[in-house]
Amino acid sequence: MVSVLLVIGVVVAMFVGYNIGGSTTGPAFGPAVGARAISKTTAAALMSVFFFVGAWTIGRNVIDKLGNELIDASVFTLETSIAVLFFIGIALFVGNVFGVPASTSMTAVGAIAGLGLASGTLNLAVMGEIAIWWIVAPIIGFWVSLIVGRYFYSRINELIAMDRSDDPMIEWDRSGLVPIPRPSETASRREQAGIVIVVSIGCLMAFSSGTSNIANAIAPLVGSGQLDIDLAIILGGIASQSGRSPSPAGRWTRWAATSRNSR
Repeated sequence: MVSVLLVIGVVVAMFVGYNIGGSTTGPAFGPAVGARAISKTTAAALMSVFFFVGAWTIGRNVIDKLGNELIDASVFTLETSIAVLFFIGIALFVGNVFGVPASTSMTAVGAIAGLGLASGTLNLAVMGEIAIWWIVAPIIGFWVSLIVGRYFYSRINELIAMDRSDDPMIEWDRSGLVPIPRPSETASRREQAGIVIVVSIGCLMAFSSGTSNIANAIAPLVGSGQLDIDLAIILGGIASQSGRSPSPAGRWTRWAATSRNSR
């Protein structure tokens, strides 16, 4: 018989997954939606598919890292798992409501590390490895963007500049049983190539998001041994999909508006 605590733990984990879905779609597909290359619904669907693929494949490594290596897995009782996931979910929810770009991974790792520090089981070597990447990755991103923006942006902009048509970039052929997306007749080859590139980048970012963010929702429960990893990934994927509803109030919709206004 399934215990009430386990049900509560799954509900809280799905609440975290819901907030992850609301905070990760914008960075991946906001530019594509803002440029009217794809619709919000299509963006949400692509995000869900590639997020799940990333979670199901490489995401298992991150789940194991947070659930078994960062702290002693024995600390993850149902009670502590629920508490950790609850505070992760609340922090992300508040960030989503106010449009603050809170890092899901930093929030989750911080909560789990705090539990490990309190129980004396925090693996400082693993924590140091994670913290190093937190420092190195933004620095690399900053300097690459700075160099490209200062020395190469004008040339790149000349090469890829295009006249945008007002019509949608993609039309749906509904002549068959299954609608098929096709490039609009008014879209130039350069515009079509731009669509492929920006959507492909979004799909890659969605895959990467799945590999790293699924653990933030389910690692404590998996680490406690109370939930099978395959079932946990499926539940986390469903929950994150529900958070990607393209409502006007969603934070990722603001990304689309920002991308559209910056053109």
